[in-house]
Amino acid sequence: MEAIIIKRSPEAQREQGLGCLLIVAIPVIGFLMGMFRSTHTGDTVMYGIIAAVFLLAGSADLVVTMIPLKAAMIISDQGLTLSSSKGIYDSFAFWQRFMGKQEKLILWQNIKELKLVTRNVDFTASPTDGTGPTTYTTPQHYLYIEKKTTKEDVVFSIRGLDKTPDEILALCDQLLKKYGCVEEQ
Repeated sequence: MEAIIIKRSPEAQREQGLGCLLIVAIPVIGFLMGMFRSTHTGDTVMYGIIAAVFLLAGSADLVVTMIPLKAAMIISDQGLTLSSSKGIYDSFAFWQRFMGKQEKLILWQNIKELKLVTRNVDFTASPTDGTGPTTYTTPQHYLYIEKKTTKEDVVFSIRGLDKTPDEILALCDQLLKKYGCVEEQ
């Protein structure tokens, strides 16, 4: 069987980069207005430098989202290869060349059970129009891998991947039954 590569979804990161750029645009416009209205050369240069730094940070975040993403999970005959990245920039394939690999291979023979764990997280937004705060509940999905040795269970976040959590669990269960020597209950 050919390995199934599951990557992080680039759409969510592009939206985040575009949002960051729009937020950064407000101070950039203010500093550019200050630069053009300034009467002293030193003030003009200072406002221009500050505006350029803000604009560079926001646009760099958007440009980085165009770089291909590395695999978050590789499902193969051998086992599960998990690549857990904590930040946005850790998940880009470009950085794989410079950073040490942080991948973990879990063999099918060492897996006792796979579970899909869902945890609800509450986010509170407080609008400025005086309507009061609103709380949103968002589910976050984790793949819980129970190993045959009880000391080393693995919990892997499968939020923001290009396959749904149910598809990932179904693929893993199928290969676990095939290669993992699971006792039928």
